[in-house]
Amino acid sequence: MNGKLKATLLSILMVLIPFLGITPQAQATEFDSQEIVVDIDENGDAHFTETWQVDDDRGTERFISFGNLLENQEIADFHVEENGTLFQTVPNWDSKDSREEKAGKSGIQVNKKGDTELCWGIGEYGPHTYKVTYTVRNLVVNLPDAQAINWRFIQTGITDGPKNLRVIIRSPLFNADNVTEPLNFGNEGSFVYENDQLEYQLNSQFDTDLGLALMAKIEPGTFSTNAQDSKTYQELVDISKEGARSAVDDSFWGRWKGWIIGALILIPTLILALGGALLAVVGTSKEKRLRNQFLDDPSFTAAASNYGRPPVFQLDRLFSLAKNANSDLHKDMRQNLLSAYIVKWVLDGRIRQVHIGDTMFGNAKYGLQITDRDSSTIADRYERSAFFILLEAAGDNDLLEPKEMKRHLGSKTGFQEWDDLLEDLKEYGDRLTKSEGLVEVVKTKALFFPMKVTRVNQAGAMELAKMRGFKNYLETFTIIDEREINEVGLWKYYLIYAALFGCADRVYAQLKRLVPNFSQIVAPDEQTFHFAMAVGAAGQSGYSSMASSSSGSTGFVGGGGGSYGSSSSGGGVR
Repeated sequence: MNGKLKATLLSILMVLIPFLGITPQAQATEFDSQEIVVDIDENGDAHFTETWQVDDDRGTERFISFGNLLENQEIADFHVEENGTLFQTVPNWDSKDSREEKAGKSGIQVNKKGDTELCWGIGEYGPHTYKVTYTVRNLVVNLPDAQAINWRFIQTGITDGPKNLRVIIRSPLFNADNVTEPLNFGNEGSFVYENDQLEYQLNSQFDTDLGLALMAKIEPGTFSTNAQDSKTYQELVDISKEGARSAVDDSFWGRWKGWIIGALILIPTLILALGGALLAVVGTSKEKRLRNQFLDDPSFTAAASNYGRPPVFQLDRLFSLAKNANSDLHKDMRQNLLSAYIVKWVLDGRIRQVHIGDTMFGNAKYGLQITDRDSSTIADRYERSAFFILLEAAGDNDLLEPKEMKRHLGSKTGFQEWDDLLEDLKEYGDRLTKSEGLVEVVKTKALFFPMKVTRVNQAGAMELAKMRGFKNYLETFTIIDEREINEVGLWKYYLIYAALFGCADRVYAQLKRLVPNFSQIVAPDEQTFHFAMAVGAAGQSGYSSMASSSSGSTGFVGGGGGSYGSSSSGGGVR
């Protein structure tokens, strides 16, 4: 099935799912338990110690979010540890970093809504027990008629709630007379004041639509807090009751809205879906016919079957021609570009293979040592950009292993750098082929809808045929004359192009068979050549994984001044 058609049908299915009441298979991540212990100082500051027992198999980080804090309330002293090991604090946390980059690290960021988020890396998937500590300044609030604890511990509408939940709130200033009216809103549970501490225990399955807020009235003047709220305690209670009722209503609507809306719009949605699918089929078919008009011409086929030495190497031009012809060459070149560059740098003497040790099974380990860092002699802008990426991946020791190349292009920074290089190839290549008159825009219709297709014209198709013919030649070596057998520079040229076209192994084997002492003359030897290709393939694998990966937020989002609970916190995974 055509890739565009697959994407269209998948999009239609995703649109239909909520209306048909279909629930996708639940993710296997488990939030087994959460215990929150809150110790409140005399000044109203609250020190949180949270213990999370989870079993993660998705996402890159866990987080706790705080929103709409009252004036003088702030979050401080954030730390995470696991198995007694303290996570490294990162000053500028970036949620877009990879899971590997976040492993064993924690940090604070402010999201687009202005909410403060405490974040830490998941690291390896599997069971974890995290100990999270932080301080909420002035958690206790001064009211006109009392002081209060009014905190929404878990926001409504989360998708990753704990199976077991326990909250303990304590302070040396608590006594039997100055703490009264413990109230909980949202998920049902036991919330009592006993033995000079407040304790909440979840006693049913946690409903992620309801959240959890806890309140308690405290005698005025008990804590020297600086947080103020103009509402009385009863007004806060009334707000929380109304908010809890709204959450229940929303929860009911959330459970049944799929069926209700689906019943109302199922038929027109199906009509639109079928129409969209038909449009995709017709449009894709017509686009393919238009793109292949010159490629199916006998003159193109004849040119592509004959050997023709390629023109001066213009990578952006070649990429644009292959892309606008829907050619398999374009896919091959995108997949193999990094390998082709690494092969070129090995042949140029910029990098060489070195033995760096042995595996635990006694197998030799190799790396690529950068011997020439000077990029000023690299004339091609794309090659120069690629070489900078290689230097970054290798690090300070200028020694590159396949896993380092994969890790770098799988990171946010490396992925973006390589993606920018490919985007430059596309942008400048399209300008070049347009200015040279090698492409054209064809206007047509799919059903009743207008569409435009950019394709190679007859001149562009003949240029592409030369490259196709050269690839065919490399793959078959049907022509070899005496000059080619003895020209070392030509062999290197062949190997680089062969790496780009994805037929390097075959070309190397043919040259080794035809040219005596080939590996000693050309360098590298066969093992080095294949290792260079493997490093490039590892980098492409990291890039492809990053391109296809996605992360969804299923966190507990806090929010002060919301439907209930004057301030709030929560947590989740994304």
